Amino acid sequence: MQNRGLAVAGACTVGTIGPELRLVIFNVATHLTFDISGYLLLLTVPYNVHARYFAVFCITSGTYTAIGVIIAWYAHNLGSETKKATGIPMFMAIGQCGSILGSHIYPSTDGPRYIRGFAISCGLEAFATICAVILWASYKYENARRDGEYGSPDPNATVDTSELADKAPMFRYIP
Repeated sequence: MQNRGLAVAGACTVGTIGPELRLVIFNVATHLTFDISGYLLLLTVPYNVHARYFAVFCITSGTYTAIGVIIAWYAHNLGSETKKATGIPMFMAIGQCGSILGSHIYPSTDGPRYIRGFAISCGLEAFATICAVILWASYKYENARRDGEYGSPDPNATVDTSELADKAPMFRYIP
């Protein structure tokens, strides 16, 4: 019961602070870090059932929250309807490759500890965190460059992305 309360409190806190600060990266990095800590617990605490249960809680709550935020972040930074219509299905198709990978990195011969699978998953979560931070920094840089070159856009104005998509002078990424 305490785990559910912790999950709700954590999700509410991160879900409130991230948008308030206008930092999607805060939500993404926090939840991916939660994932990494879960995998590290599974790798380093092999015989404590309570710690392993908590680790699974960290992994599932972190993963499913991060996935939703990342999909929304990606979709909102595609400049035009055409890019969204092609980019989102491609993104989702690539994401489904995780199921194929999972069937190969968790062979039954590695059970019950599945060290290889947990280590690869932990590494991929760390790589995703690094990629998210790099993407956030590139969005911030590009927005600042456009502000310097074209001026700041009116927040209430509609940006015409019909021809130039995300290359439109007044288009700004959501960092």
